Amino acid sequence: MNQQTTKTVLCVVTSNSVKGKSGQPTGFWLSELTHALEQLEKAGLQYELASVKGGEPPVDQVSMDMKDPINARYWNDPKFQAALKNTLSMEKVETAKYSAVFYAGGHGTMWDFADSKGIQKVTREIYEAGGVVSAVCHGPASLVNVKLSDGSYLIAGKKLAAFTNNEEAEVQATDIVPFLLETALINHGATHQAAPNWTKNVVVDGRLVTGQNPASAAGVGEAVAKMLLSH
Repeated sequence: MNQQTTKTVLCVVTSNSVKGKSGQPTGFWLSELTHALEQLEKAGLQYELASVKGGEPPVDQVSMDMKDPINARYWNDPKFQAALKNTLSMEKVETAKYSAVFYAGGHGTMWDFADSKGIQKVTREIYEAGGVVSAVCHGPASLVNVKLSDGSYLIAGKKLAAFTNNEEAEVQATDIVPFLLETALINHGATHQAAPNWTKNVVVDGRLVTGQNPASAAGVGEAVAKMLLSH
């Protein structure tokens, strides 16, 4: 695990810009990244941005709410914009540099997170080195297929939260996404803890921190920061 005085969190977003065969544009959900980042930075932690393919990732235009002061502050911050335009590719991440990994959501993740070998490797290595693994909304798609060195699924027997089948139905994307996230997590042994649609729901199980939806992003960031500062 990272022994530097200032701990660094690797914050990961999707590289996928289209909702599969529907052709609808997508990407990562801005507030799920910014609201988590605010909590990390408030706690004195550093962050680096990565995406599945590296380079500039797509932002879901529907999430570009500049009436949200946290979104506006980050979007207008040159440091954030520079980091966003040059995200690290997951295949090139040196995991020893990071104390934690955080996966932001957005529908784009449903097409590139689960099967990314880079995500699977980084998640396993950070977790097995004693680091924190975290995700929010559709971000837990990153966890679906992660196996530990002993061949077991990281999420097996773990309590977690993620975008629910009910929420997916409410946004009318059940027949668009390649799989239902809640179902996939349960199928690999997770105990999924759902709250009513769109309400804040953060679940902490050991060094796994997950949140259900955009309203949970700040809470995930806060929980991760608390965990890193207590170790």
